[in-house]
Amino acid sequence: MVQKASATTSSVIFCFQTCPGVDSKYIIKAGPAKIKGQAKPVKPSGKGYYGIKMTPGDTIDFKLFDTDYKIRCESNVVLEVNNPNEFPITSWQKLGPESKLPGIQRRLQILGYYPARVDNKNGKITEHGALGFQADNKLRTDGEVGPKTKDKLKKVIKKKNKSKKTFIVRRTLVRFLRSPDKDDPEKWSGNPEGSGPDLDDRGFIKAKSFGFKLPGPVLTIKRNTTCRIKVLREFISNDALLEAVSSDEDIVKVKNAVLPKQKHINLELTAGAMTDGKAKTAVISIMYKKDKSSVEIGKLQVIVMPNVTRLVRPVWVTINGTAPGAAGDKAGFRQAFRVVNTVWKHYGIYFHFLGWREKTVTGFTAAGKVSTVGGGLKTEFNKMSNAKDTSNRNTEQNKINLYIVNDMSGAYGITYDAIDFSWPNGIALKKNDNWTKTGIDLAHELGHFIGLADCVTANKCVHAEDDPDDNHKKKDIWSLRRLMYGGWPATDRTEGFAHNVGYGHGQYGCVVSVRNLPQDKPDNELQNGRKHMLSNKFYKK
Repeated sequence: MVQKASATTSSVIFCFQTCPGVDSKYIIKAGPAKIKGQAKPVKPSGKGYYGIKMTPGDTIDFKLFDTDYKIRCESNVVLEVNNPNEFPITSWQKLGPESKLPGIQRRLQILGYYPARVDNKNGKITEHGALGFQADNKLRTDGEVGPKTKDKLKKVIKKKNKSKKTFIVRRTLVRFLRSPDKDDPEKWSGNPEGSGPDLDDRGFIKAKSFGFKLPGPVLTIKRNTTCRIKVLREFISNDALLEAVSSDEDIVKVKNAVLPKQKHINLELTAGAMTDGKAKTAVISIMYKKDKSSVEIGKLQVIVMPNVTRLVRPVWVTINGTAPGAAGDKAGFRQAFRVVNTVWKHYGIYFHFLGWREKTVTGFTAAGKVSTVGGGLKTEFNKMSNAKDTSNRNTEQNKINLYIVNDMSGAYGITYDAIDFSWPNGIALKKNDNWTKTGIDLAHELGHFIGLADCVTANKCVHAEDDPDDNHKKKDIWSLRRLMYGGWPATDRTEGFAHNVGYGHGQYGCVVSVRNLPQDKPDNELQNGRKHMLSNKFYKK
């Protein structure tokens, strides 16, 4: 057995990290570990690597973080043992072809992006691992291991391999995810809910947003509010005592500092008041506690957002004698308005819906219906609008006008002149009896007024899939999760679709990008959108 990790003397080398990937800055300095049957503990090298001399085919029991790990040295290409009670660390001498799923999983596993077992099953964890690797290596973040990703995997593995036969095996211990249910942290999806925001976890490159470096998963929450996030024990026993600690409790405070001994954990966070109107950031560290010592094993960056409010005037439109519905339906639309604000709440954006107005118009081609979505829509909007007032942008005429109509041709909703703010600054939205879906449709349309997706820059990407990159496919995992995704292929309108990682409504997802990945053009949406909002007068702080 070797006490110091060295590729020339050790058959198995591994380390634990606070963030996935190969950045040595995030290696956990965990101290000596125990091997079953041996009195002398294994000490890590100065960088935190553990090195063990083993013969291919051997298995040893290794104890650290109150967790029993199974260390295996494999010379042949095999799948890992499917035992849920084991935490396997496998050193692969042969990785298998990168064109096959097990070979892809092994490579992602060695680089720390894939925390699960090599099982030849293409699920969300494999997709998540590919997404992280792509983001860190300036590849299109589509979650699919295509030719470019395979080639880059091969090159990174070759660069990080210290000898012809010995790889450094990396493992992350905890992961952060959205928590849709306050009572059941094991739930993975659900309707938009204001206390369970999404996070941006596309890799761990040192991207910036709001002037902050973002090395790891990033969560934004509105100032002076409470939210929850899921902590998942990915590669550490439920018996290990874990605590959550904030780097600055004036910015973000942790309610349940001592975490329960279970795999899925709801972590409650409260943001400070932040009255100076500036974004602030704090890091939530997950600490492993043993006696009087503690070790950081995971971290989540939280950005607390100052609030910006947009004013919206809903207009109940009767077209050729047909209204959107009975008077009671207005209460239903209020439910849709609440969905809008649960979607946008933790991005520091709030829509204040003013009182209803009634509008009756005639001369359209169909009763109750906005007849065209193309160029004729301008004329139809003007029929429903008051005279343009350019003298004062804060007048009633310059609020965002939301026209509720019974039906539309070719769309659920459409935004008119969101970029140059020519009158009537309007949105038309059709009546829909599913208020959650209607609310997400409306949140999407209001997103255009915020300036998403990247339509306020030279790229003019009105929707997330309008990326000018010719190689962009409508399988981009982040676009599919984005609120600003504009369309959806008919074949993908199923709950079982592999990329359905939204809120459980098939085509609906509500993620807005926080970090700026240069390889993804319609990106950094939150920062760009807020700048766009604050550059005109259709808001109040």
